[in-house]
Amino acid sequence: MWPLSIYNYYNNNRKRFLSIFISVTLSVILLYTLQMVIFSSFRTGYNTAVEPKKYYSTVAPKGEVLNQYIIDHISILDGVDMVIPCIYDYTTIHTGIGSNYSASILSLKMDTIPDIMKLLNLKIVDGRLPEKNSEIILHKQVAANKKLKIGDLIGREVSESETLPGNYTIVGIIDGTSIVSFAPIEYYYDTYQLNYDYIYGGLILPKEGSLKEMNQVLDSMTPVDYSIDTLTVEKASDQIYTTRVGIFMTIIDIFIILIVSSCIGFLSYIYFSQRRSEFGLLCALGFSRQKVINRAFAEINGINLIGYLCGIGISFLLGMFMNYSYFNVIGDPLQIINIKYLLGAACSPILVTLFSLIPIWRMLKKLDPITIIDGTTM
Repeated sequence: MWPLSIYNYYNNNRKRFLSIFISVTLSVILLYTLQMVIFSSFRTGYNTAVEPKKYYSTVAPKGEVLNQYIIDHISILDGVDMVIPCIYDYTTIHTGIGSNYSASILSLKMDTIPDIMKLLNLKIVDGRLPEKNSEIILHKQVAANKKLKIGDLIGREVSESETLPGNYTIVGIIDGTSIVSFAPIEYYYDTYQLNYDYIYGGLILPKEGSLKEMNQVLDSMTPVDYSIDTLTVEKASDQIYTTRVGIFMTIIDIFIILIVSSCIGFLSYIYFSQRRSEFGLLCALGFSRQKVINRAFAEINGINLIGYLCGIGISFLLGMFMNYSYFNVIGDPLQIINIKYLLGAACSPILVTLFSLIPIWRMLKKLDPITIIDGTTM
């Protein structure tokens, strides 16, 4: 039998192996799953607010209507293709962790809806486009989140908890990265008896390849009686939120990693200190002290690597199960595989290795095989 066989040690000391292996695996599952749930929620927020602004910017009055000279002025700015009338509304969607996001409902002229959908790379997956004033086409994620389907009604007149005013019949479902829905602007003008000559908001569309140039000009403006919302503004707002939550997540991760790593490291030290006679005997048989130390390090790294890989595998399965049973149902699917999750979860086994190796290395460096063989206390 090869005395330095790591496999033989694992096989002959299964309880010790399993106690560390299970602890590492559970810590990896906890870290990976926690990141998966939190950062997937960030992705939903990004797709509702930031992603649509990669294709257009918006202008809105601070009062009731936009003056025509504002539209005319913006229309001739560098990088701007056109400004089309739009009324902005929102509907609230809930994520799996309880946070809420506002998903845009763009009210446009019915003949312009297909063009904006094409601009945003949104496609109809069920139903059709609105053909009447009181019809609406919802994004797939919004419909799933609210448990709505084609033929259902949506609006504040239907449910007091709904933020979208009015009463619309859902006639279509669209899908794409940008979480945006569409309704006819004619509904507003007819229902609330508005003047068709007035403009209550607008989408600012860039010339092809000129979004950055357009936004630089818009960001440099100092609006007084109107507001402009660009990709820069939305990114900054999203960054503030994600940074705050990210700091909180980092603190939790650090506590988990330190507690788990120190406990497992202490457990490893106890196991290895109980094997001093084994290591002393190996040294007496002619194995170099460095070779014995390398063998001990290989044992620890082997357990941590196996625990990490098993933890990642179980986390993948757990993510698929959570998506199937809950997150897909509410229209907030988890992003199961992400390099950020893998690196975050790797912190636990890495620190376990460090907390284990340093005290064990010091113990083995002081190992005296003669005293071990003589049966005296070190």
